[in-house]
Amino acid sequence: MKLLSARQRRWLLVAVSLAVVLPLVYAILSGALGGKAAASYPNTEEIGFTRENAPAPQFQLPLLEHHGDLQLSSLAGRPIVLNFWASYCDICRQESPAIAKVAQAVGSKVRFLGVDTEDEQGAALKFISKYGIGYQVVADVNGLVAAKYGVPGLPVTVFLSATGKRILGVNLGALTAASLTSILHKLYGAAA
Repeated sequence: MKLLSARQRRWLLVAVSLAVVLPLVYAILSGALGGKAAASYPNTEEIGFTRENAPAPQFQLPLLEHHGDLQLSSLAGRPIVLNFWASYCDICRQESPAIAKVAQAVGSKVRFLGVDTEDEQGAALKFISKYGIGYQVVADVNGLVAAKYGVPGLPVTVFLSATGKRILGVNLGALTAASLTSILHKLYGAAA
């Protein structure tokens, strides 16, 4: 068996070190080691809405303002809009009043559910009060539901079928009242 030269051993050590260190640095920077969800979207015009037709991951999460849990399946019967946000997200602060306004305007035709992602309960409750969020909000404390939905950053809005079993569309980044209303009409027609 041929032994490695000193130069080959150094290169092997560098390669192994990089293989260990680079994924660790990436995990730290992306928040995968218990940090916050990925950063807010800087320019939502470049991201926007896409239509989809995929199974919606089912979940059960604790309600933020009330005792008990909420299962996604309990919302079936009307179209469902999931809005992933957090109080630490600057763009969520801009978007939330528009979503609250549209949710109130469509009333019982469409179910809205806020998914507070990797946030502190006290900060999230202040956020709900400040921005007039009148629909139910669940706490995704560890970001596991956000991960199931492939949420790469905040805010993200997911549009589900009335059964709650299909993803019909996803919007990455902030919505205005006008853009949200337009998407609701495209996806749900007269139901919205």
